[in-house]
Amino acid sequence: MTPEIFDIPNYRAGFRFSDESEDYYNGSDTFHDLAGYGPFAALEITAGTPAFVTDASGQRGMTLDNTCQGQFRQPIAWEGTIIAIMKASMGTNGFLYPLIFGGSGPIVNNGRLQVQRINSASYRYQFSSASASQFGGVNTADSNVIAVALGLSQETREGYGTEDGTTITTTTAIADDNFGNKVSPAFYTGPTFDGHFVRFGNLSGTLADTVATSNTMTIFEAHFFGGNPIIDSPTEVQAALAALRARYGVA
Repeated sequence: MTPEIFDIPNYRAGFRFSDESEDYYNGSDTFHDLAGYGPFAALEITAGTPAFVTDASGQRGMTLDNTCQGQFRQPIAWEGTIIAIMKASMGTNGFLYPLIFGGSGPIVNNGRLQVQRINSASYRYQFSSASASQFGGVNTADSNVIAVALGLSQETREGYGTEDGTTITTTTAIADDNFGNKVSPAFYTGPTFDGHFVRFGNLSGTLADTVATSNTMTIFEAHFFGGNPIIDSPTEVQAALAALRARYGVA
C-alpha cells in the first residue's frame, strides 16, 4: 500500500484490488476495508469471481468486465472525495460505471464513478451526484493508468477533479436547494433504492445485468474520504497522488 493515503484526513474506507496479500483480499469473495472498520465495511463479491492481472508497472489489479460484481456500505453518501487508480480498455465510445452509489434501476438516478470514452484521444473521469446535477471530473487524452482524486462538496456545492492535487478542475456551483440533495452521491427516493450500499463492477450501469461488456477496465485501488481534502488538505493529497503515480508508473 501507499502509506501517504492514510495521511489524508477523514479516511472513511478503502480497497486494494490485489490478490497479493490477505490484508487486501481473502482469496474468494471479500476485499477487506483498509480504514479498519472490519467486516462491516468490507466489499463483498455477490456475482462472479475476481480475475487479477499484472500491469506494466508490476502492480496487481482486478479486471472488470461486468461479470464480477459486489457491494459495500456507503462511505461518503452525503459528500466526499474518491481517490482511484484505474485503467480503461475501451475499443468503442461509451461509458463504464465501476462504482454506483445506490440500487436504482435507471443509472441516472444513482451517484456514480464513471469513465467515458468520447473518442480514442479523449477520455473523461467523473464522480456524479445522484441527481446528475453536479460532477467532479478530469479529462485525459489517452487510456493509460490514471491516479485521480474526484470530489463533491456540500459546502461549496461544487465538483472537483485533479490528477496531481495541484492542477484542479472546479465546476460551477449549483443553486442551493436548501437540502443539499443535488450534491449528494446517494440521495434518491425511488422504491428500489438501497441507500446503504455502493454497487461495484456493474460496468453497464444496468441493475442485475452481469453480461460481459466489450469495454473493460482494470481497477487497482479506491479510497474514500469525508469532506473535500482536495481543497482542505492539499499537501496531503498532493503527496498521496505523487506516491501513487510513482508506484503505478503514471507519467
